[in-house]
Amino acid sequence: MGVSCSDVLAVRLWLEQKLQFRTPSNVVAGFDDGVGGTFFQLDGLQDMYRKEPGSVLEFDLYHAEPLIPLSDDAITRRLLQHYLAPALRCSNSIQPAALKVKDSCVLRFRRAVTKFSPGSHSMLPNITTSIPNVFVAGDCVKQGPGTHGCKGLSQEKAYVSGLQAGNHAARMLGLRPAAQIIPVEPDEPHVTAAKEVLRTQRWLASLFTNGLHSSSRTSSRNSRSSSTTKASSSSGSSSSGSSRSSRISGNKSSSSTFPVGVGGSSRPGQDISAQQQQDTQQLRQALRQQMADQVVPDSKDAE
Repeated sequence: MGVSCSDVLAVRLWLEQKLQFRTPSNVVAGFDDGVGGTFFQLDGLQDMYRKEPGSVLEFDLYHAEPLIPLSDDAITRRLLQHYLAPALRCSNSIQPAALKVKDSCVLRFRRAVTKFSPGSHSMLPNITTSIPNVFVAGDCVKQGPGTHGCKGLSQEKAYVSGLQAGNHAARMLGLRPAAQIIPVEPDEPHVTAAKEVLRTQRWLASLFTNGLHSSSRTSSRNSRSSSTTKASSSSGSSSSGSSRSSRISGNKSSSSTFPVGVGGSSRPGQDISAQQQQDTQQLRQALRQQMADQVVPDSKDAE
């Protein structure tokens, strides 16, 4: 497929002490080079662990290459003394060194999840394939418009794409799809605004690039026409000169318009569409208003 993968480390710990955290689901990063992930307080999330006398913690760490070679005991100590320590300082009086582990499970998964990077989208497969009865599921499937919202989440994306592949297979067999797939919650306002700004930047960049290419092609045609004009002019034919003028004029009138930049100014010697100017100006105004409404907090909220 041409897309690289990353190692995963999954660790579950049964502690003698009962701990309290601000939230049962947490993100961890910055303790080891490139390693990031989540840790969950399972006795605060899942019914099967609620009656446990001590806390049950689960760590799921991605890009875990620095930790994979360590022994199980070394990994457990590092998670408790480094990864868990900031959460303990916020919510518990107990020190990491005082935590006692009753049981543990350490699982290593080499090259278990997809490592996404710029340009990798074009190399990812769709859930449906060119073979009618073959479907693809996993965190490696292509995402984009019309796909589920759990885009960069490995386990969730694998699970949801499996349900979607099963529904496709059921339809192919003439059965009623049984899996009900719940969409994710909408993005928060500041995330929506940031995505809109990024889409607009890409759109304006594509217009700018297309305009440059069009301008370059027009300039080349005009240069060739100008050379033809000079060559014909040296022959002294006035009728040819008239024909040449009409050709040059025709090239100029058919040249493509050059898009307006973000600042609203044009390049000298390039035609600007009035409608394009108006559209770009309206777009800038809408973006400013959206950022003012959704990103910048109200002064009372800031207090």
